[in-house]
Amino acid sequence: NAKTTLTLQYSSRETEDKQRMSSFNIEINGQKSFNVPIVIERAMPAPLETYMSNGEWNSFCDQVDNALAPAMAFKTNTMARFKLLCTIPLALMLVFVGVSSSGLLTPSDPGFIVMFLCWPVVVFLVFKWMMNKTVKESNQIKEDMAKACATENLKRSDVNFVLKERMNVSYGYKGRRNRTAESYIACTVPSTGIPMGSAPAPTSMFNSMATALGGGGAPATSGRSVAERLQELEGIKALISEEDYNNKKNAILASL
Repeated sequence: NAKTTLTLQYSSRETEDKQRMSSFNIEINGQKSFNVPIVIERAMPAPLETYMSNGEWNSFCDQVDNALAPAMAFKTNTMARFKLLCTIPLALMLVFVGVSSSGLLTPSDPGFIVMFLCWPVVVFLVFKWMMNKTVKESNQIKEDMAKACATENLKRSDVNFVLKERMNVSYGYKGRRNRTAESYIACTVPSTGIPMGSAPAPTSMFNSMATALGGGGAPATSGRSVAERLQELEGIKALISEEDYNNKKNAILASL
């Protein structure tokens, strides 16, 4: 029936669209060192040369680097918090030793017992505060980077930037496994290498639906469908003004 035909044709078209797309990664340098600034890899990937000019690429890199600007302070603050966390237990231990040796309190005194029981709580609360602060700052940087990618995606329909993370595993002392997260930007472009508008591109979801129901429809002029661009716009709705949202939505709908 028509519904089954629609589902099968759209599924087939979605598979073909994925096969026509080419994906590659754009690295974020400086994440493994505390002394090196974190910046995007400035060399334009070869597959992007068909779809972006040098000026557009540099503008995108500037946006990402602006989002990464607080990262250096973040690394410095993280190291300072780690040192503070290591210092607090040692300082409290010296206080206990000093109080005991001075004779002000003995291990059997209630005050000494209270101090002894409270210091682990103090260390835990400080550790919890540091972790919350670190996670909050890290998430803010990632959110700004994702916003820079989404903003660039809305400017063009044939290139898609997505912020992602990979887990790196290394082995340290006595084979101990260490896991660290590393951010990068995944980019997808049509694998045909044909710039937008120079040749017909795969039909969008809406045109596939019209064909399945017996109607016509002009082929889309982009590697991503209108539905995908609208969904992406909804994802950053909270990050932009209502006026920008409406303008971008109208522009996307106007391309139908």
